[in-house]
Amino acid sequence: MEDEEENIWIRCAGHGLQKFSLTNERLQDIGVVQAFSKNVYDILRLGDHYWLGTSAGIAVYDARKNALVATITQANGLPGNVVYSIEQDIDGFIWSGIRRAGYH
Repeated sequence: MEDEEENIWIRCAGHGLQKFSLTNERLQDIGVVQAFSKNVYDILRLGDHYWLGTSAGIAVYDARKNALVATITQANGLPGNVVYSIEQDIDGFIWSGIRRAGYH
């Protein structure tokens, strides 16, 4: 997924979230995401926030602040922690595809 600042955002199994700058051809690990989960399966971008489906639940990463602004896991109501997909419907609701739990 490419942003307007010529960065390509890459989801990785084993490396979490990475950002590749097309300007300086540099790959950067996003450490705050790696600390939450090293496995990112899907990305949904909403403005400066990247909603990430991971092996540890859902993480919401703010690219401007370089910080996680929210996490959603089994501990706070998610039916499972392995989130393979995340999408927004036409009404603005966020849906996630969770291993062994379907869409929520």
